[in-house]
Amino acid sequence: MQLLRFFMPHGLTVDKKGNLWVTDVGLHQVIKIPADPSDAGLVLGEAMKPGSDNEHFCKPTDVAVASNGHFFVSDG
Repeated sequence: MQLLRFFMPHGLTVDKKGNLWVTDVGLHQVIKIPADPSDAGLVLGEAMKPGSDNEHFCKPTDVAVASNGHFFVSDG
């Protein structure tokens, strides 16, 4: 996974597999950092571009991960 930079990290959670999930209200992104560095990470949303469609977030404040792996984002 490439070097990550945060602008205004806000929400933080760890899922049952040890993956770290971070919301960044300034970047308008949700980021999953894998516990195992050989696993792929995940970056959702487009940096610095808020929106209300299926491709963007607008100041995501928190993320929760259910035991089945589904995740839920609170988005402003």
